[in-house]
Amino acid sequence: MSPLTQMMCLALTALEYVCDIGRMDRASGAGKNPFLRAEVHGQVQAAVAAAAAVPRPPTLACLIRSWREMIEDVEDGYAWSYPEFSNDSWCRDVLGRALPMLPQHAAEAIDTQLRALDEHFQRATIPWPGYEQRSGRWWQRRVPRVLEPDVGERYASGWPLGWEMMPFPKPEAVRVVHTDCG
Repeated sequence: MSPLTQMMCLALTALEYVCDIGRMDRASGAGKNPFLRAEVHGQVQAAVAAAAAVPRPPTLACLIRSWREMIEDVEDGYAWSYPEFSNDSWCRDVLGRALPMLPQHAAEAIDTQLRALDEHFQRATIPWPGYEQRSGRWWQRRVPRVLEPDVGERYASGWPLGWEMMPFPKPEAVRVVHTDCG
């Protein structure tokens, strides 16, 4: 297990503990830590639900876990297409929309975790040429440093199949490493 995974598992375990209403009632000192109050949990879930805009919204911990897992996939060499890459970042989109709606102390705690994850994502990716800014949905305008298409896949403009729709030629910083699925 990577150090990032270990760190995030510990953080998520703590986050899931404080956000679980059933455990909140049994937690000693529940009145001392404002993050343990049931109304804060409700505010966090309401913010996530509003940001996700789906009938069955994920939990905050699920969103953070999904972002961490995507980053691990990218760090290991991304094996899917650009549309999948864009789709896989849905969790970061929801987190970005939910963060300003969270109670301040919860937002600060989540922001700390997101900053650490975002740094890993930035190291594992490169920005689109000419798109260096770090505002808005900046994570949508990045490309994995390592792509791992199946052996024998076609190429267009230097990109493996599934990445050829990129509006720029493959940057030199993006390595294509072939994997053998056989």
